Amino acid sequence: MKSNQDVIEREKQAERLSRARRLAGHERLQSVAEQYPNWNMDSYKAHECGRNGFNIATAKAYADAFGVNAQWLVLGIGEAADKS
Repeated sequence: MKSNQDVIEREKQAERLSRARRLAGHERLQSVAEQYPNWNMDSYKAHECGRNGFNIATAKAYADAFGVNAQWLVLGIGEAADKS
C-alpha cells in the first residue's frame, strides 16, 4: 500500500507534467497524441492525472519532448526550463 507521501509526490509530478505539456505549447492532450504517436496515451493520461507514477526513463522522455529539466519534472528541483 502506498503512503500518503507517495500519493502526494505522484500528484506533484502529475502537476509538473501537465505544466511541462502546456509550456511546450500543447494546450490539449490531442496535440500530444498527434505529435508523439508512439506514446501510449492511456499511460500518459494516467501519468498526467496522477493515477500512475512514472519512472526515470519515462520522465527523461517527457522532459526531452517538452523541453524541460528532468530533475524538475521528477523532483521539483530547479526551474522547468533549466536544461543544465
